[in-house]
Formats: sequence, structure tokens, C-alpha cells
Amino acid sequence: METVEEIQQAITSLPKAEYIRLLRWFQEYDWEVWDREFEEDVKAGRLDFFREQVEQAKREGTVRDLFEGFPITYVAIVVKAGYGYSAYLPDLPGCVAAGETFEETSRLIQEAAAFHLEGMAEDEEAIPEPSSIAIHVEVEAPATARP
Repeated sequence: METVEEIQQAITSLPKAEYIRLLRWFQEYDWEVWDREFEEDVKAGRLDFFREQVEQAKREGTVRDLFEGFPITYVAIVVKAGYGYSAYLPDLPGCVAAGETFEETSRLIQEAAAFHLEGMAEDEEAIPEPSSIAIHVEVEAPATARP
């Protein structure tokens, strides 16, 4: 294979399991390339500008929280219940919501998370960094268990 089109054709004909293996490999490879480029930029001094900005902000006393003004993405677990849906954020204990529809519950858990973080900030509590990861697990169900 020598062209992007040939590679694309080969990828689209892969079985699902092999495609997932390739995707995982490529994601890891992409991070390794990024890490090497970043290290090269640091060694070459191409990031000195940022260090100088931070040092100046420290001297001026204008350093602010790294995440201030930027959105934080937390994992929300949404569960279908008999009456509708419920949701919670594993990284924000006590942050929960419930609604009649998935859409309503999604909106309510986002509002609950914002309210929760505002309360933590007012109480001068540390805002937790996102650490939960959600995955989908695909398994073969026994024939007798299938709907």
C-alpha cells in the first residue's frame, strides 16, 4: 500500500475486532508522536514564550487558576429507570439528577454539575479534576438471556 486511498480501503474492509485493535494502536502512536514533538519543541526553545509569560504573571501577581474560564468535562452515568432516567457524576459525589426523558435528564445533570461546582467554589473547596472514564463493554449474551 502506497497511497492514502489504498490504506483507507484496507481499513474499511477490516473486521470490527481488527479495526478496534488498529484504532487503539493508532491512538497510542499518535500520542507518542505528539510527546516527541513536544519534547523537541521544549529543547529547541519554541515554548520559552509561554514560560516567560508565566514568570511575568507571577511577578505581577496575576497568575490565575489553570482551568478558570474553561469548561471541565466530567463523565455522567445515565440510567434508565422504570419512571424515566437518573444520572450522576462519579467525580462529583452527591451530584445527581432525574427526569422523565433522556434529554431532560441530560439537561438537568448539566445544570446540577454547574450548581455543584459553584457551591464548591463559594465554599472554597478544591474543584476535583475529572478522573472517571466510561466505556461500553460488548459481550456475547447466552442464547437464553437474549430479549
